[in-house]
Amino acid sequence: MSADNTLGIMKKIILLAAFVSFSALSLGAKADTRPSTELTSAFNVAVEHFKALIQRPYQNDDPEMARHMAQLSSYHFTVWREQSNVIVEVGPLPLKDGSTLRGGGARYVVDSASGKILQFQLKK
Repeated sequence: MSADNTLGIMKKIILLAAFVSFSALSLGAKADTRPSTELTSAFNVAVEHFKALIQRPYQNDDPEMARHMAQLSSYHFTVWREQSNVIVEVGPLPLKDGSTLRGGGARYVVDSASGKILQFQLKK
């Protein structure tokens, strides 16, 4: 993974953490500022799995689309806790020309205690 991709992913993680904290506060909940190793671990498990998936050749006639879909930085990630599990949803970001994409993402249910993927679903 290049330094640009890593930096882009770290920026997304920081924005996600800020959004989650702001959302909790805006709903009147008391923000939990403790670091969550379960959320981080589940996120890392899902990202590594998804990264392996997108490294496979993408079957599409459009080379720009294929390049876009093969880069981890071309996706947004949403992470939240649901009972004893962590949900990680992945969706494609728009193309450089602003075109939005349907499908191409995934949904993970990760056990927060073991860090194992309990459910995986590709979005079509």
